[in-house]
Amino acid sequence: TNGTTMTRASAPNGYEATKLYVEVKNATGEVIYSTDDFDNDEQLQNGAYLTVTPGQYTVVAHSANWDGNGSGFNTPYYYGETTATVKTKTVTTAKLTCTLANVKVTVNFSDEFKESFARATATIESEVDGVSAQAFTMGSDKGSAYFPVGDLTAYLSVFNKTGQGYSHMKEITGVQARDHYIINYTVAAQIGRASCR
Repeated sequence: TNGTTMTRASAPNGYEATKLYVEVKNATGEVIYSTDDFDNDEQLQNGAYLTVTPGQYTVVAHSANWDGNGSGFNTPYYYGETTATVKTKTVTTAKLTCTLANVKVTVNFSDEFKESFARATATIESEVDGVSAQAFTMGSDKGSAYFPVGDLTAYLSVFNKTGQGYSHMKEITGVQARDHYIINYTVAAQIGRASCR
């Protein structure tokens, strides 16, 4: 474990997803180098290299100061890993790509939907234990929500202009890292009911 990855239900204040924690481990799993902010690491500035003994190394990089195991608005979590074999008296470059390691959810309410209902809230819940649900309120744009990988359920609660309430539930299964689910709520003109697409 390392001190920079904190397990918590939501991202800490000031969280920057593209600020990368990077570590290099040798073949026995010992961390021989780490930094909380790779782009501004003093040890590697001005073209400096890490000097290591020949052997197999694992390089891991991920968003710093959080482990992505919670939910939140505008909180993507990136992760990447690769291996490199270092030979005597050679410069070895390890290239890795960090990709989204959690799941993105966007909710849209159409103009027709907004005109048809007085208020509406779409609540997205994760099947992953301990993960907070996130609510999208019609008329309030907080951006997209991010969740750890796990099936999701979207609950829609709406009230028409006379105060009558309606609800709708949609399960989202087979969720994978890097998925982006866009849930559009609109009104089906032919029958005059709310529908989820």
